Amino acid sequence: MNKKQWIKLIGFVVVSGATWLNPSAGFLIFLLKLCFHILKALQEKPQNHPRQNPEIG
Repeated sequence: MNKKQWIKLIGFVVVSGATWLNPSAGFLIFLLKLCFHILKALQEKPQNHPRQNPEIG
């Protein structure tokens, strides 16, 4: 499994557990989902750092 799949799995487990423990905490569950979406988006974003790209340096 790669990082993206692990983040997706961990996010599902955490959000499902939070929903099961306290289904009335809708806003906090929304924030949890948002955090995992941001983490997933950051993993997909390419890193264009000059040290990592030999053509630029």
